[in-house]
Amino acid sequence: MRIERKRFFSIIIFASIVLGFTIIAVLYMVNIVNWGNYPDFGFAFRTTTGISQVGMVTENGHRAGLQVGDRFFKVNGKEFINVQTFRAAMNREPGQQNTYLLEREGKQFELSVPNIPLGFKRAFGKSSPPFILGICYALIGILVFLMKPFLRPSWIFFIFNIIIGFYIAFLFRVGRMNPNWLETFHLFVYTFAPAVFIHLTLSFPEERNLLRKHPFLQSIPYLASAILFLIILRVTPTMTGAPRIFRLISTLYMAIGVLVFLLSAFQLWLRSKSEITKIRSKLILLGSAIAVLLPLSDFLSGTILNRYILPGFNYYLPFFIIFPMFLGYSIVKHDLFDIDTLIKRTYGYILTTGALGGIYGIIVLISNMAFGGFEFAKSPIFPLIFILTVVFLFNPIRNRVQRFIDRVFYRLEYDYQETVGKISETMRSLLNLDEIGKNLINFALQPMFVDTGSIMLLDPEKKAYECLIQDGRKEDWKMRKEAEGAVPEDRA
Repeated sequence: MRIERKRFFSIIIFASIVLGFTIIAVLYMVNIVNWGNYPDFGFAFRTTTGISQVGMVTENGHRAGLQVGDRFFKVNGKEFINVQTFRAAMNREPGQQNTYLLEREGKQFELSVPNIPLGFKRAFGKSSPPFILGICYALIGILVFLMKPFLRPSWIFFIFNIIIGFYIAFLFRVGRMNPNWLETFHLFVYTFAPAVFIHLTLSFPEERNLLRKHPFLQSIPYLASAILFLIILRVTPTMTGAPRIFRLISTLYMAIGVLVFLLSAFQLWLRSKSEITKIRSKLILLGSAIAVLLPLSDFLSGTILNRYILPGFNYYLPFFIIFPMFLGYSIVKHDLFDIDTLIKRTYGYILTTGALGGIYGIIVLISNMAFGGFEFAKSPIFPLIFILTVVFLFNPIRNRVQRFIDRVFYRLEYDYQETVGKISETMRSLLNLDEIGKNLINFALQPMFVDTGSIMLLDPEKKAYECLIQDGRKEDWKMRKEAEGAVPEDRA
């Protein structure tokens, strides 16, 4: 009863998070569409350098003479102290222009930039790529949770992908987000992203003993993020408008979270006793390192040195795509999350349903074409005869399709008595030990659809087991052998 209640609340929480994710994603998509009517001011801010510096320059800004790194002092003759006063001082209608007092290389000068319509195509082209990639991240987390629900690693990976998905989705905001609380939500995502990296470290790609012994430790990074979020929120509701010290703390916290995750994967790759964990860790380490190191370096350079390595946020996307690619490869090739069987079972059910539905549709189509023009087909008794015929033919077809799908997707029932009988007959009829081993391994693996296996014989003199025969792909054998553990030498 307690487990059922816990699962019920887990379902409610999961559904609530997915619903919230959907609502925010739809609202942000509406913003992207509306940004088509937004004016192109010639520049954009970056979160790491805030509102005091030009983070990116559009073609309109280049024509006016703006450069990345120019520092703002006044807008239309007015000073500003935060993002709200900066926006209030701007002329925002298309056709108007804004005059900025800027500083470049120690020299101050004024520069006027006209407002031109941004247009839907440009707004969508800039903001939608990171948005779509962020949605893909979140969907990966949702799918993994649905495959392995209610488990702690699934929850952690799900939360990680939701937060990082929004982090990526909000990378390129062409204009102000409406409703205003979306700006605060972006601040929440920005401050909690480091926490989910640290949390993921405790369970991915292998759950740490530290988490099992001291579960409360997983709340510490979230507590730090909550404190940082509340402190910044007291000053400003947007991350872009936060004072430099808080932007620096947030970026350094993110760097710590990412490095902890990478070092954890590196340590598992070198020190884990499980060969399959080593391989998974190596792939995750490589994929994560490629995905985050250059964007993170750009973040650190922008925050600390006010200099950027990459000219824009969308240059991050090719790197961010790498992580899900390595993740998918690890799931398919090395059974990450141990969901390979679940995926095959799901596809098996889908194919069975689709095949049976298709066959039924073909039968109906053929009957209509063959008998639709005859008078007896209009008789009230014809539908009854047709239904009985379909039922009579449908069951044999269904059984054949089901058996084929089950064989493909590892769910075929087998007769263990028949298998044991074949093994006994083989041991009586064959004299060569190698031939006996080969037949035994075939009888054992094929009915149960096991990928790899071996027969171990005890050497009384060495008091240790030796492998008589092994079957399956070599790389799968090595991984499973290590993952399942070596056979104790003193076992009789």
